Amino acid sequence: MRGTLVIARDYSGTPLVRRVWDSGSRLVYLSEETQFQQLSTGNNALIPVGFPAEDVFAYDPKAVEAIASGSLDWSSLRIFSALSRPDQDNICVK
Repeated sequence: MRGTLVIARDYSGTPLVRRVWDSGSRLVYLSEETQFQQLSTGNNALIPVGFPAEDVFAYDPKAVEAIASGSLDWSSLRIFSALSRPDQDNICVK
């Protein structure tokens, strides 16, 4: 699951393509690509941000095209579900 590309809806409704760092039962911790690469190699980087699980969607290349053209239909996306998501609400990210 770590490193999976997803589409997230931010607080203003803007779609973002991010990578999964970790997840809990209600939050999915996401990171921007360059920060993800820094974290993955053990370097200092911004801490991944927790998004509500209902605002994180499975990556879809067609949706990314729709984002670029400004025509994304949120209802066409599948909610991201990590079957291996642990049953915990808070995860400490180091």
